[in-house]
Amino acid sequence: YNVSGNIEIGDIAKVGSFYLTHAGYDDWIKVYVNGNQVWSDWSDSSCERKKSSRVSLSSDVIDYLTSGTNTLSIT
Repeated sequence: YNVSGNIEIGDIAKVGSFYLTHAGYDDWIKVYVNGNQVWSDWSDSSCERKKSSRVSLSSDVIDYLTSGTNTLSIT
């Protein structure tokens, strides 16, 4: 499954940080901000890993954001 959404930021200079804090997924996940992969749990060996996961993250992705429209995608 793929899902994406947009976040509008008026002035990126006014945003001190933007953290990804949690992720829940079945088998594998890749997270992108504006086309840049910022986090993943992926193995090329098999799409079906027979595992579901819920994890806590502490990933500040502020360096990948800009003023205007920003796209977050999960694959």
